[in-house]
This record gives sequence, C-alpha cells and structure tokens, in this order.
Amino acid sequence: MLGDRPENIAAIELQLGLEVPTALRLDRLLASQLGISRSRLQAWEEKRLLVVGPDWAKALRKPARAGTAIRIDLAGESDREAVISAAGG
Repeated sequence: MLGDRPENIAAIELQLGLEVPTALRLDRLLASQLGISRSRLQAWEEKRLLVVGPDWAKALRKPARAGTAIRIDLAGESDREAVISAAGG
C-alpha cells in the first residue's frame, strides 16, 4: 500500500517487528511513531477505522507484540499524508 502516492492511499497496514520484547503499550508506540494523539487512536478503534489483529481485544492498552498486524483507514482524514509519511510511506 505504501508504494502508491499518498493522495491515492485510503488505508495503511503495518506489521510490528520488534527485536526485543517491550512493555510499551501499543497506543503509546503508535502515537509517538505516527505523530498523533492516543485519544485519536482510541476514537479510530471505536469507529473500527483502526483494527489490530488477529482479534486482539483492547490491544491498544496492552504491550506491543512482534507480529501484530495493524490496519488504519485514513479515508477522509485531513492529515492522511503526514500519517502515511510517519509510517514510512
């Protein structure tokens, strides 16, 4: 998905690759890396715009785990290009 131009991307998919286990909560990790607030991440999760798999209940409040798959639907977000850029796109 990140090979496309940012204005054409509606969603990003990430998979965590951690070299060592961490106690850092997933919401804190994503917020710091993507440059967005934790409350915004939680709002996206409530609206099902942010999905963490596989079926990991309350994943944002738990430590980040290697192999965690994250999908964020950015359609309609005014700062979509900034989020995509922060994600490495």
